[in-house]
Amino acid sequence: MNSPTGNGEIFFIDTTLRDGQLSLWASSMRTDMMLPIAERLDQAGFEAIEVMSSAFYKKCVRDLKDDPWERLHLLRQRIKRTPFRSIRSRSMLAFQMTPPAVADLWLERLAAHGISELRTSDPSNTPRFWRQAVDAAKRAGLKTILNIIYSISPKHTDAYFVERTRAAAELDVARICFKDPGGLLTPEATRRLVPLILREAKGKPVEFHTHCNTGLGSLCCLEAIKLGLTRINTAIPPLADGSSNPSLFNVAMN
Repeated sequence: MNSPTGNGEIFFIDTTLRDGQLSLWASSMRTDMMLPIAERLDQAGFEAIEVMSSAFYKKCVRDLKDDPWERLHLLRQRIKRTPFRSIRSRSMLAFQMTPPAVADLWLERLAAHGISELRTSDPSNTPRFWRQAVDAAKRAGLKTILNIIYSISPKHTDAYFVERTRAAAELDVARICFKDPGGLLTPEATRRLVPLILREAKGKPVEFHTHCNTGLGSLCCLEAIKLGLTRINTAIPPLADGSSNPSLFNVAMN
């Protein structure tokens, strides 16, 4: 897709199989529901397809009776051209602490099953954890997309996001992602913050990720594109909009 501002192409990262189904179906999409559409996703031209989360493993094993590793294996057989992405936070399972050795083994197994990109989140945007996570991903041969999490509080000022973006840009990451997991961004806040993040990213590519809880997600994506962001996270209906990510079709057509 060409940018409406003449800044070149717009690239899309597909979140349907990860954030889309997590947000709308409580991670209840089984592997046998994913396989029939896998090849079409591969042919669509996405820059990456996000397929796994650390939160999926318990859901797969306990509720769906699915093997999460077999899921990756079967999807990789069908998606051969598009990079695979997973997401991690501080821990692998909810609020339980994960020993570093276990996390390292998990990352190594992700890489062995075809994951090449790791989206790394820390809800408090703590640079010390960022550095540890980036180093661990690098040891496993994974590229890091580092999330800068948006929130609204007295702490989350414009200066705060400037400082955190500077810290992120100092790390060996493939990209920075301005991530709004709560769907709290407005077009006005997007117009204010995106130029600051682009400026402080020091040339590192920046992605944009938001949700549609308030109905403003697609509008925020369009504002971000106008401001120069060229990589947007979207999902495909019916796993788009609502509490999920903006619809690929809405963003692309507008």
